[in-house]
Formats: sequence, structure tokens, C-alpha cells
Amino acid sequence: GLDWQDADPDAYDPDNPLALLEKVAAADDDERAELATWAVRSMVAGGAPPFVLTVVGRDYVRRSGLLPLIPYDDLVRRSLAEFAAADSGDDRGPSVATQLVEIAREMFTFGVSDLGEPYALPVTGPKVVAMLRGSKKSLRALLAKECYARYGKTASQQALADALLVVEGIAQDAAETRLYMRTAQHDDNSLWLDLGDPTGRAIHITASGWTVEDDAPVLFKRTALTASLPEPERSGDLANLWQWINVSEDDRPMIAAYLVHALFSEQSHVVLAAFGEHGTAKTSALKILVRLIDPSPVPARKPPRDAETWVTAAAGSWVVGLDNLSEIPPWLSDAFCRASTGDGDVRRKLYTDGDYAVFSFRRCVIFTSIDVGALAPDLADRTVPVMLELIPDDHRVAEAKFWAGWEEAYPLLLGALMDLAARVLTRLPVID
Repeated sequence: GLDWQDADPDAYDPDNPLALLEKVAAADDDERAELATWAVRSMVAGGAPPFVLTVVGRDYVRRSGLLPLIPYDDLVRRSLAEFAAADSGDDRGPSVATQLVEIAREMFTFGVSDLGEPYALPVTGPKVVAMLRGSKKSLRALLAKECYARYGKTASQQALADALLVVEGIAQDAAETRLYMRTAQHDDNSLWLDLGDPTGRAIHITASGWTVEDDAPVLFKRTALTASLPEPERSGDLANLWQWINVSEDDRPMIAAYLVHALFSEQSHVVLAAFGEHGTAKTSALKILVRLIDPSPVPARKPPRDAETWVTAAAGSWVVGLDNLSEIPPWLSDAFCRASTGDGDVRRKLYTDGDYAVFSFRRCVIFTSIDVGALAPDLADRTVPVMLELIPDDHRVAEAKFWAGWEEAYPLLLGALMDLAARVLTRLPVID
């Protein structure tokens, strides 16, 4: 039978239900069978409705040719049947779902964001927001872990789904609260930058300077694309940044200004375009720029293939870095403009008749390219181009040595950027 411990229910995304099958399709031929088993198990364990597997998924398998249909159908049937059998116990006393709800109410309070996203906030300890589903730090994962710790048994997927449905209903009764992504402008004209680590700490920037605080007056949302910043160190010099980014001297003030402005969550942001020929270390420059504000496991991403994948990518990070664009089609140009100004969009939720999802987010976008051709007028008005210079052969270093040196410089450069942001705050009151 199937070993459900091999499945990863958090890998299934109900808003992108075919993502795991697409991952199978992108794998090498000799890996597909094993990966397909994992993907289907994870979809079932993650709560994928049967029709997603038997109708929508089957049609994708047929069109993509990732597996013959007979083995796929057999895999789906066995997965659904054995998962149902594993989930059908006769619990005595309170149901496991009820126990999970009780654990959740003991450990968390619940709320809903201004975009309608339910979330949980720990009663004790760091105030790190946990979304209900979607990552290994989600409420779902935390409840599964706590259930095993308390009762010595694993919670079934159905029990977790039922418990989260109750929690979602509780959360919807709360007043809406703004969830910030990495940066926040507060009412007192100060700035906050989430360190993104388990401590819940954030950098507080004012005209008087900056400090690292245990608690922020706002709530920060984190995703699977949120990585931690180092604790900044004082006495750094931002001029040392140009040892790591080979930008032309004339363009250095533009990059420094872009990085400081990225700390302002309530303002429209320009799109930063870093151009350079082969040998200008475009990818390394992009990774460093992203890491200075919003580090991510994937700081340099490939261009999105359509509007849906753009929404998925941009929703998870404050700074979105796209590497080696060869062109910017009209839909992506429009998406960049919307992200720059914070304009929203409405889309019908997948596989529903009348439910809609609202996508409204302001983001800082950086892209690299050799040449993307002429930009659409709206995007050209919002784009600041900078030029990266060719690195001479005698100045090149091994990649491992480069990044080891960067990790040493990182805290000082972050502190220097915070110093510059504080000086900018002192000047804002006299700027028209």
C-alpha cells in the first residue's frame, strides 16, 4: 500500500492545482514515474477534489504525455482508495478535528487580512503570523506537529481540513487587519523592516537612527519565499556595495535611492532595469539587490510564462527579481505597471462558477537583461535603467569565494543602508 508519510500535503496548492503535475512533466523521463507517484499522493493528501485528479489532471496528463493514461488512472484510483481507508477510523471521545480546533484556540488567536486571508497569531512568544495553509510554517503544519506531540498519533488529512474550515470561520468574525510584506510605513512616519527570522524581530528606522526591536506595531506576512535578513551591524559604509555590484559610477546613486525607497510600503515604486552584456555578472548583481531588502530562497527567478504564474510569483515576495529577460510582452508590461502602483486585479477562482479572488499588491520589481527592445510607454515612464560594466578577467573570482566574502560584508552593508534610510527620513519634511 501507499506510505502516506511520503506524501507532502503542503506541496499541493489549491489555487494552482496542476503545479505538481507540471513539475512531473518538467522532470527527466527516468524520474517521472517515481515523481508522479509522489505528486498524486501529495495532491490527494493535500485535499485535492477527486475531479481535479480524474478530470482536470487526467486531461493535462493526456495533453502533456507525461505518463500513459492507464498507469495514471490506476495510480489515482489506488491513491484515493488507500487514503480514504487510512482516514476512516472510529475515534472515541472528541474527534481528532475537534481536538485540533481546541489546540488551535489554545495556542493562537485568529484574524483576517484586508484581502480576506485568514491567519493565526501565537498567544505567546514571537508574533509571527501563520497563514492557515500553504507552507511548512502554516497553521496546518503546526497543528499536525502539535497533535502528534500531544497524543502520539498523526492527524488525518480530513481531520486537518475540517479543523481548518472551523478556524477559517472563526477568523472571519474578526475585524480586518493589514498584513505587511517585509516592509511597513507606520503612522509615526517611521519604517519597519521584518528580519524574517523565527524571533519575529524587525528593524525600526526613524530620523534619529535605527534599532532592532523584538516587537513591531504591525503584522508581517511571510511565505515560502521569505528568507531571513542578518542582524545589521553599525559602522558600515554603503560605498563598499560597489565592490559587489559592478554598476557604472553614474548609476550608483540611482541604485542607492531605489534600495532606500523599497523600504517605503505605501508609495509607488519604479521598476529597476539592470542592463549588461555577457560577462557583467547580471545574475549576481540581481541576487545582491534582492538580498539587501527581501532575501528569498530564489532571489533571481526566470521570467513568468503568463499572468497566472506572475501573480503566484509576485504574491510571495516584496521584491521580485527576474533574471535575463529577452522581451517584455504586453501582459507582463501591464503587470509590472500594476505592481509599481499597487493597482489590483480580480480573477475568477479556479474551478468555481461564481467565486472571485482579488489580487492587489504593490511590489518592487527588478529585472536584468541584455536588451528587451523598446518598452511600452507606460512601463518606460516607470522604469529606471542602470548599466552593469564588464568585469575584466583578472578581477573575476570563484563563485564560492565571492559569496563567502559577501556573507561577511552583508550585515555591515545592511546597517549602512539603514543609516542612509534614517538620513533620508530627516530630509523628507523639507522636500516638496
